[in-house]
Amino acid sequence: SMTVWGLAKVRCKNIALLDSLAESVASGEAVEAFGAQSLVNVAWGFAKLGIRNEALMVAIADRTMGEEFLYTCNAQNIASTAWAFGTLRIRNAQLMTALAVRILQ
Repeated sequence: SMTVWGLAKVRCKNIALLDSLAESVASGEAVEAFGAQSLVNVAWGFAKLGIRNEALMVAIADRTMGEEFLYTCNAQNIASTAWAFGTLRIRNAQLMTALAVRILQ
């Protein structure tokens, strides 16, 4: 996650590397191992670079809405996740509803 974050911070849009990282993260085991901050770093990095990887964002949304995961997210995690999906113009009503419910708790 820090690799994606770092690439975004320096605006390094290495598509081959980012595609490889997205595939690795979205593969199931990797995304399931990520905590809230790591998942947000990946979503934020791709959004900051303007790279819309559908499979990655589906995996991030699914993980975020998974069992009890949202309860590990703080307000900044929730806001950054919503920002990333909005920036990439990815509509996921179920995710946005889950984020809204969580932020109101």
